[in-house]
Amino acid sequence: MWDLLRQFKWALAVFAACCAATAVAALTWPPLGAMGRSFWDHSELLASALAPGPNPVFFVGASNIGDLAVDDVQSFHALPHRDVHNLTRGAMRVPEMEGLAAYLAEQIAPAARQRAVVIVGLWYGTFVTVRPGADTDRDWHVSMLPFHAGRAVLNAGRTIVLSNLKHAVYTAMPPKRERSRPPEPARLLPEQALAKFAAAYEKVDPDSLEHFAAMVSGLRRAHMRVLLVDMPLPRWHAEASPLAAEYARLKAPMLERLKADPGVAYLDLTSHSDPADFRDATHPQPATLIEWADAIGAAVAALP
Repeated sequence: MWDLLRQFKWALAVFAACCAATAVAALTWPPLGAMGRSFWDHSELLASALAPGPNPVFFVGASNIGDLAVDDVQSFHALPHRDVHNLTRGAMRVPEMEGLAAYLAEQIAPAARQRAVVIVGLWYGTFVTVRPGADTDRDWHVSMLPFHAGRAVLNAGRTIVLSNLKHAVYTAMPPKRERSRPPEPARLLPEQALAKFAAAYEKVDPDSLEHFAAMVSGLRRAHMRVLLVDMPLPRWHAEASPLAAEYARLKAPMLERLKADPGVAYLDLTSHSDPADFRDATHPQPATLIEWADAIGAAVAALP
C-alpha cells in the first residue's frame, strides 16, 4: 500500500494543488459555476485536448449513452487499455455535437486523433426540433469556452489526475461487475413520459440528419474513427411515439451512406427493447449497462 502511495505521490501533490486552485477560482470566478456541471463541462473538454491518452475514446450524445460513459467500472472493463472521455449531456442534439466534433478535430493532436474513437449515441431525440419554451436540459456552447479558460484549465488538471488515479486503482484492484443489482424504480409512468417528450419535441428534422452526416465526415477527415450506436428505447416508447417512427424512416439512407466508410462502424442496440431493462423512457437499468457496455467494447475492438 505504501509503495503504491509513493509511486503516485506526484499525482497526489498535483491533485491537491489543483483542488486548492479550483477552490480559489470558484470563489473569485462565478460565471462558470452559474452554467452548471450536471453534465460534461469545460474541465472534461479541456482534459480531452490536453491529455487525451494514448488510445482515447470520446463518448458523445445524450444521457442514455452517457450512463455508460459515467459508469467508470463498466467503461473500464468494456474498454480496457482505452482512455475514456465523457462528453455526453442530457438531451444533446446535433448542433452541440457539431461543436464538439469541430473542437476535437482541431484540438486533439494528430497522433492521438489517428488512434481515437468517437462513440456517438443516436436516438430520435438527437435529430428533433425543440418547441419554443420547452423544458429541456440546459444548453451549453463550445464557443463559450475561451471566456472561462482559466478556471477550466484548473479543472482539467484535476480531471487528468483523477483519471490517472482511477486507472491505477482499477488496474490493481478491478471492481466486481455486479450483474444482480436491484432495478431502480420507474421515474414516470409511460403515459407521463410520452406526454413529456411530445410537449418538448416538435418533429424529426431531415436537415439535422444531413448536418450529422457532414459532422461524421469531418471527423473522418480528421482521421478519427467513429462508432455510431443506435440506442434502444423500451418497447412501449418505441411503438407509441410518432417521432420514433419518423426517425426510423429517415435514418436508413443516412446510415447506409456513412457505413460505406470503413472507418465508420454501426452498432444497432434497438432490439434491446424489454421494458424491464429500463428505469424510465430512455435510460437503462444498472444491470443492463453491462450488456450494452460489452457490446460497445466489442464493436470498438473490431474497428480497423
